[in-house]
Amino acid sequence: EAKKEFRRCMVYTPAEYESHPKKRYPVLYLQHGMGEDETGWSTQGYMHYIMDNLIATGKCVPMLVVMDSGKKSPSLTSWRTKSVRFTVLLSMMSF
Repeated sequence: EAKKEFRRCMVYTPAEYESHPKKRYPVLYLQHGMGEDETGWSTQGYMHYIMDNLIATGKCVPMLVVMDSGKKSPSLTSWRTKSVRFTVLLSMMSF
């Protein structure tokens, strides 16, 4: 709202997310590195596999992970992903 522009982000949701619609989850915000975008943590860092394994072994609580695009003017037409558990949001939301 402050900049009056849309931003892209990827959101990881734990496996239980859809079966517990009223549950409130903690949120971790991850920023990508130089030359990357909001897909870096999932496509290069395999963050979703890491989170799934940490949650399954009880080493972390189920949480949402928001990976924001740090680019000033992202191109919405160039984005692609194979993961079904990520959702593209056109504006950042507060969970």
